[in-house]
Amino acid sequence: MAALGESARIDALTGLTNYRGWRELAESLWREAQDGHGEIAAIACDIDHFKAYNDTYGHPAGDECLRRVATALREILGSAARVLARSGGEEFMALFLPAPRRRAQELALAARAAVAALAIPHSGSAPGHVTLSLGFSVMLADPDARLDVLLRAADLALYRAKRSGRDQVAELSVSALQKLRNEE
Repeated sequence: MAALGESARIDALTGLTNYRGWRELAESLWREAQDGHGEIAAIACDIDHFKAYNDTYGHPAGDECLRRVATALREILGSAARVLARSGGEEFMALFLPAPRRRAQELALAARAAVAALAIPHSGSAPGHVTLSLGFSVMLADPDARLDVLLRAADLALYRAKRSGRDQVAELSVSALQKLRNEE
């Protein structure tokens, strides 16, 4: 029965944790971070122009692309990430604890470079190959902090990377996110 529960949390295509498992593990890691008042980092990743990739090369090629990107992320982020998941179609998330800002940035940059190095052909992408946009955020998990704020900051950073031309890494601090919310 335990194996069945475990398989319900694994993405069959990539072998990474799926969205359901991601949420459970993220909540658990968040509680651990709060207990130790440590810095926790979130990295959000998205394969650039993936719909165009699927439309051009077909879904079997899209599945293979997802597997290869997941393998590259596992190789770069897997040993450092406490949670690494396929959180949606072409989206991936990772959580790190402890996670100083500099280390989170280094990991995000390395993940972007690793996917570029795969050189998976993509005629719908400016460089001619599959690329990855990433956003990250780091925060101190004190008792008043909330996991959803950290994840929202990483997600908004990802969208900044996409709006800035894709195939790059962007950061949004939690304090910058709170400032944005105050301006709304």
